[in-house]
Amino acid sequence: MGLNKWENVLHAEKSLMGKTLNNPVFDIHYIAREAGADTRRGEPLAYALILTIEAHKHSDLYNEILDAYPVLAKIQPMVSLPVRV
Repeated sequence: MGLNKWENVLHAEKSLMGKTLNNPVFDIHYIAREAGADTRRGEPLAYALILTIEAHKHSDLYNEILDAYPVLAKIQPMVSLPVRV
């Protein structure tokens, strides 16, 4: 197989009650592939995880999360898009 071929992106949805979570984390990792199979020869790959979190009782959830987890960085948009409501 040639280089620069992307595999399918996984999508999932999960609803949880906030009061049942204690110091929640979400771990992600990259599995290198060669010809569709796992390989240990993969090179490091920069990637991102995008989450949508809703908590109706937290009007300032975005800043609460940034304050609780200083390793996270604020998103710096590169372009402006119209928001449809």
